[in-house]
Amino acid sequence: MRHSFQSKIHSQNVNTKVKLTWFCLILICANFKLNAQEVKLTKEKSFIALPVAFYLPETKLGFGGVARCSFKWQQQIVSEKVSSISAGLVYTLNKQLLIYFPYNLYFKEDKIWIKGEFGYYDYIYPYQGIGIENRTALESYSVKFPRIETDYLHKFKKDLYLGINFRLDAFNGLGFDEEGALKFEDVLGKEGGLTLGIGPLLILDKRDHINFPTKGSLLEMRYFFNAKALGSDYDFTFFEFSTSKYIPIKNNVLALNAYTKIVYGEAPFYELALFGGGKQSRGYLRGSYRDDAAFGLQMEYRIVLKKNFGAVVFANIGGIHSHEKGFDPNEALPAIGAGLRYALDKKQKVNLRIDFGYGKDGLQFYFTFGEAF
Repeated sequence: MRHSFQSKIHSQNVNTKVKLTWFCLILICANFKLNAQEVKLTKEKSFIALPVAFYLPETKLGFGGVARCSFKWQQQIVSEKVSSISAGLVYTLNKQLLIYFPYNLYFKEDKIWIKGEFGYYDYIYPYQGIGIENRTALESYSVKFPRIETDYLHKFKKDLYLGINFRLDAFNGLGFDEEGALKFEDVLGKEGGLTLGIGPLLILDKRDHINFPTKGSLLEMRYFFNAKALGSDYDFTFFEFSTSKYIPIKNNVLALNAYTKIVYGEAPFYELALFGGGKQSRGYLRGSYRDDAAFGLQMEYRIVLKKNFGAVVFANIGGIHSHEKGFDPNEALPAIGAGLRYALDKKQKVNLRIDFGYGKDGLQFYFTFGEAF
């Protein structure tokens, strides 16, 4: 088999890693406090809190509540970027629980940018084997895990940020379909475990607005070292690259995106490169295609309609491959689709999003917030 079975995690190691986790969390919070104590909120802020219902192929129907506060600090001027803090509590008909607190904060004339997420997930993911040549019948696996993720960036030149990214996921309590292939396969990661690592991060952000860009571009690259020396249960690295371009066409926008993720080393099956989902390659279940590498190209035309409404049409193509085999163009995964938008907050450009994507595996429906990219 491609992956060997992981040995059980000893409780002593878990306790050590939990202590390390809290230490990292304290450092992150302390850094945030040092930056935040010098600034105050201005009157230029907006707050949205509302009950929410959504539908994603991975979750089915979900419902709960979300809140989002967008604001600028007292010292900021009109041209500086908007910070935001969000919170969400969601339960789905797949018996999934999602508790999350994403944040996106700018300090000191946009020279310092801190973003990330704190959350807890009781989630279900689709699985159809590793690699296209080894695809099995569609099944799912459940997992519970806390997540701590933060990116700390410093502006070195205009629009150019360099920094470091940190992420911790503690997967535990994995459950498998009784008749599914994953229950009987010998793959790395079936017993869960801690993934913890850091790495360099580069972002070149020339967008005119974070929530709904109408011009400019965004480039993001990160290299992530997940190592046992840091307390992780696995030794692997991955490289992620994404770039987007926004072209105004009268009152509308042509949005283009290219992305890739390449994984090296002994990664558990749930940390391999995944294809599809509501943000990357709509039209495919995120996780039903996974391998050492995944990539995609996306194109979306965003149309402004009357009042608070908008519409989009999109197309994307991509695929997955192993290091040994490489990519076969005959195994490409194309999709097309269309969607509607409704502006919940016109000032901060926060949209409700409804998309339909059609790929090789059929039609997928997405009902959520914010743009795909």
